[in-house]
Amino acid sequence: MNFFTRLESELSEAGKAIASFDEAREDVIRESRKILKDSKKAVFLIHDSSFSKAKRLIEACELAVKRLRQKHGESALQRIGAFSESCQEFVESVTLFNSLRQLREKDGLLEISLLGLVSPQDYVMGVSDTAGELVRTAVRLGIKNNIEGVAKTEELVRMLYEKLLGFTGYAGELRKKIDSVKWSLSKIEDILFQLKTR
Repeated sequence: MNFFTRLESELSEAGKAIASFDEAREDVIRESRKILKDSKKAVFLIHDSSFSKAKRLIEACELAVKRLRQKHGESALQRIGAFSESCQEFVESVTLFNSLRQLREKDGLLEISLLGLVSPQDYVMGVSDTAGELVRTAVRLGIKNNIEGVAKTEELVRMLYEKLLGFTGYAGELRKKIDSVKWSLSKIEDILFQLKTR
């Protein structure tokens, strides 16, 4: 076989592989949009104390993430940013759900093993994003003059930040997310201080 024949054959093969990946990419983006949207809705419902509705959305997202992993495999999914973003939002919704259930001393935590479902980086970034939602929780509790609730929220965010400080060698987006937890902790500390000095 001469070089030109081989080149023609390889280009044909590469074209098929690119077309196949593009098809998979479109599927992942479409499904990831739904996961992202439903996870954001769940976060809203959690803040609204509509835990049963939020739980249904979160469970549907979990199934969608599992389906995408099974259908496309890890290597393809890692190259598609929309999947990573949706996984982070999904982790945030699960973490917020369980955090607020725990803070309110309620049963019915979600038993979802997140680390086996999303990449470690998406897991850490999603957990980090939860701190921002906990600031919203602290603000709402502060408006109700619930010092104990704000203090419990502050303890949780402090624990998150202390654990995240143990990460070394992180950079880029991961670093920004972890640094945002420090800002969230500071904000909740300010709310707590204002409540205690009234």
